[in-house]
Amino acid sequence: MNPKTPKEYASDLKHFIGWFEVAGDHQEADVVFRIEDVAIPTLTRYRETMQDTSLDSLRPLKEQEVE
Repeated sequence: MNPKTPKEYASDLKHFIGWFEVAGDHQEADVVFRIEDVAIPTLTRYRETMQDTSLDSLRPLKEQEVE
């Protein structure tokens, strides 16, 4: 394993947890990440969000400003 891999995985997990705590479907104001609360639909929404975000960053700036 590349020595960078664990750091990259940790960074990805930190990003997911931040997204989960902000964008998840939670009733409480203060959300604490628990792996038990992550289900397949949550992972699917995360993947879709990341794909949409990636696509938005690839569009020309003028096109983004029009929306």
